[in-house]
Amino acid sequence: MAEKESKEIEAAAARVADAYAWMRIEEKKERLAKLDAQISSPDFWNDAAHAQDVSRKASALRETLEGYADAAALLEDARAAAELAAEDEAFLEEKERSLAALSEMLDRFEVESWFSGEMDGNDAIVSINPGQGGLEAQDWTEMLYRMYMRYAEQKGWKAKPLDVVPGEGIGLDRAVIQIEGRNAYGMLRSEHGVHRLVRISPTDDKKRRQTTFAGVEVLPVMSDDIEVDLNPADVRVDVYRSSGPGGQCVNTTDSAVRLTHIPTGIVV
Repeated sequence: MAEKESKEIEAAAARVADAYAWMRIEEKKERLAKLDAQISSPDFWNDAAHAQDVSRKASALRETLEGYADAAALLEDARAAAELAAEDEAFLEEKERSLAALSEMLDRFEVESWFSGEMDGNDAIVSINPGQGGLEAQDWTEMLYRMYMRYAEQKGWKAKPLDVVPGEGIGLDRAVIQIEGRNAYGMLRSEHGVHRLVRISPTDDKKRRQTTFAGVEVLPVMSDDIEVDLNPADVRVDVYRSSGPGGQCVNTTDSAVRLTHIPTGIVV
């Protein structure tokens, strides 16, 4: 193997070895084995919601492990091609293809490693609402809606419109999408906030430049089998007399109740 090819293979091997560590391959193998044991249990599907959640987690782990195995196989292909290239230079092209595919795969793994948040692997709910700008804001809302739908399609995700309200004249007055896919919430959570569009408005006869806004809210889809541990001692109950019309005794009896979750300050 020539010195150049040897250095390229060594560099690629170092990246693969590093990936083994920061991807926590051994830990993922152990977690997958435990999940597979649950899936093999005869009563696994007695709780359908829990079973679906476990299956989804197992599928994600299996995909990661298979991806790493593919990367290791590409490294071996590149190593073998580099050794054969010493006798036949035609194998240099095969070596380059394997290294390029390996580099692209490891880059993708590194991006996915950023999604370490508790909810990053969940599906996402994306809500889009027009802000200031009238017709322009409605048009901007529809543009964002189409953008997220097409982005989901390109990623191989499933995008399901939950609520799409046409605007008066053009655009949309509201759009809500459920996006299902690996790390969907992790990829989309940074979209949360106000999006601004500055352009020469096609709806303005004077062709003036206008600035319009749309608000985007991104929330994770939560599992149905979440257990809420609420300590009654953390809830304060206030009973008081309500006001306003509503009957003969509305202002003379304790007919209103307010609950306050003390640790968070949430009031209902």
